[in-house]
Amino acid sequence: MHPIEKDIQDYILRGFLPLMMLQLIRNNPTHGGELLRILSLTGVTKAGPFYKTLSSLRWSGMIKETAGISPKGRGVLLYSLTNEGDELLKRNTKFVHDWLKLLKS
Repeated sequence: MHPIEKDIQDYILRGFLPLMMLQLIRNNPTHGGELLRILSLTGVTKAGPFYKTLSSLRWSGMIKETAGISPKGRGVLLYSLTNEGDELLKRNTKFVHDWLKLLKS
């Protein structure tokens, strides 16, 4: 792969990060560390952009946080969609699914 290709992919993926995060927590409230782990495995993001996006989604009312317990028994904040976040995701579902299909190819 040419180095510029990686730069282009990184730029595109960061643009889709908010919708990918909403999709991941849609049916399963998840803590930030787990979301970051999943997205990092696919090469989508690193901690800095991830936590900035998570904060933006929370402050814009797309997600909410509640206290929970991690599988390891630690107290964590669990993120889930608000009604507004769910509506945003519904309006963009086809777009997200098409993009995820491209990522798999």
